[in-house]
Amino acid sequence: MRAPLLALLLLLVAGCATPGGGDAPGPAPSAGGASRFLAPQDLGPGGPEPVVVFSPEGDRIYVAAQDPNGGAPRVFISKDGGATFSSHRVTTDVTGGGEVDIAAGPAGMVYVTQLGPRGNIVSVSRDRGETWQTAPLGGASQYFDREWLAVDAQGRVYVVAREFGAAGQGESSGVARSDDRGLTFPPRGRAWSSLDEPGIANGPLVAVGNAVHLVYVCRDGNAVCLSTSRDGGLTWAQTLVAQRGVSAANVYPAIAATGSGLLVAWSDATDGALGVYVSRSSDGVSWSAPVKVSHAGGTSTLPWLAARGNTAWVVYLHADGSFRATDCPAVAGAGWVPHARELSSNGEPRGDAIALTASPVHRGIISPPVGVTCSGGARDRNFGDFFTATVSPQGKLIVAVSADDGDPASTRDLVIRER
Repeated sequence: MRAPLLALLLLLVAGCATPGGGDAPGPAPSAGGASRFLAPQDLGPGGPEPVVVFSPEGDRIYVAAQDPNGGAPRVFISKDGGATFSSHRVTTDVTGGGEVDIAAGPAGMVYVTQLGPRGNIVSVSRDRGETWQTAPLGGASQYFDREWLAVDAQGRVYVVAREFGAAGQGESSGVARSDDRGLTFPPRGRAWSSLDEPGIANGPLVAVGNAVHLVYVCRDGNAVCLSTSRDGGLTWAQTLVAQRGVSAANVYPAIAATGSGLLVAWSDATDGALGVYVSRSSDGVSWSAPVKVSHAGGTSTLPWLAARGNTAWVVYLHADGSFRATDCPAVAGAGWVPHARELSSNGEPRGDAIALTASPVHRGIISPPVGVTCSGGARDRNFGDFFTATVSPQGKLIVAVSADDGDPASTRDLVIRER
């Protein structure tokens, strides 16, 4: 039922450790934190993995979401700080689409990507999301699989996505860049390839000044890497963020820029159950030892980072029970609740984790995009691979998350705002 999910009072769901969980000490959610957030706002039917961003001017909130019926994406726009949202269809000539991303640039520009049946598609708005056009990606590449967007300080727009067997050279991460406000997207360099620290799962892009950073899972899934370009995406240098003794491919790592540098987050089962870890860097080259930022007990995964200046947050899904992967048979009864935890600009946890909904947004297995990672596991792609957050110009956290009742047709997109 949807009613408990949209209850007006947010209750805190504390994780319960199970034998063998091995979680590091840390505070559990506390009742005082719930008052920091408003009740979830239901945007209506949507798909998994909604993405939320602010306009550069800070006066509009954009939420991009998959269409639950496989059609063109939708963009929800708020002009009043998130109190109300209007719905806009991005393109009408694309069907069978999947995952989306959104980025906002100067002079009213907004960009949305969608994974279509023949490759990635970029839709462009020049009037702050009111109307849309489709822009072709240049070159022979189709830029398949998990595309991400970023706009740099010069207003140049980047699209990055995995390519499979491009030019007979194995997998790589292809980059396209538009210098003409989304009219064309000619190919540039490759963020990684089979020749230079290859990856298996791209995380999001972030543009900081004239640099563009891509975080991704590398080294056969047991490490997290960063690829950086300082020449407009033509050449890229890869750096190891963290080498782990277990899989870090659960599913995408996350990245954000603070006033002190870069933060990278991921989840792995180093302590016996999936937990969320953060590493920081002031220069994108040297990285700190990972710090566990999810609260003690239970299982935490699918982290996302949001930052503005010295304000930083990590959001993640949490369930009771000790799970090394989210597609094991034992996960079938788990209830996943989104949580938020404030961080310092250096990535150190501040205060307690806060449960953002009164009841789970998803129950049961969350399977990876391809295959099954756990023996005897099953497939459930209803929730997808992530949910997102951003920080307002006033320093307030805003979270976009999908919620389902076990049926993709029932999925709703929610926005949760800090008071």
